Amino acid sequence: MRSVLVLGSSGALGASTVNAFKKANWKVLGADINESDSVCDSFCRLPSISSIKDTQRLLHDFVSSESSLGAVVNVSGGWAGGDISDPAVADTAELMLRQSLFTSISASHVFASKAQRQSLLVLTGAAAALSATPGMIGYGVSKAAVHSLTRTLAADPVLLSKEARVVCILPTTLDTAGNRKAMPDADTDGWTPLDLVTLKMVEWADVANAPPTGSLVRIDTAAGRTTFTIV
Repeated sequence: MRSVLVLGSSGALGASTVNAFKKANWKVLGADINESDSVCDSFCRLPSISSIKDTQRLLHDFVSSESSLGAVVNVSGGWAGGDISDPAVADTAELMLRQSLFTSISASHVFASKAQRQSLLVLTGAAAALSATPGMIGYGVSKAAVHSLTRTLAADPVLLSKEARVVCILPTTLDTAGNRKAMPDADTDGWTPLDLVTLKMVEWADVANAPPTGSLVRIDTAAGRTTFTIV
């Protein structure tokens, strides 16, 4: 049985990811700062405030009993707005970097250490971060950094030697309970169902079906049709 580590396993996209891999008969290891209601085979509760070094160590210890990992998926993250004149911009930027970039670096380190040959690493960027994000400085900068990390990892000699695939998903708006609550009057026809995203990741875990390593894959939904486009 192949094993997958899912960071952010307690969130909406994380729980959907866990369920999708479980249905495909994977052993699922989950990690999150929040308790898990999902069906992970094993779960690591991460501290809400910790250094990237401590998070990396906790994750490394958590997966130490696994001989190897067939996939690592990081769907940790969050959203915060604010422009550069906002007095709280430093705080929100730090939060976004912790939630998106630092978790991605930790996940990537574990992947480099434990990945078996022809394995998959999925990170989470954002379609919005393909262009300027002046109204959400921290969010845009952190997601753009994840995009850069993805391309950098694709050139890493260790991962190349393992024939690993590194892919970054770039959602627009995901159809989650949280988004529906935050935007009750929004037109949800253009929101992407979670199961379409997670089933695609399971498909990519057979790397013969995955995009080329280093790909940024934009996810768009319109008129009930979802597309996955390499940008």
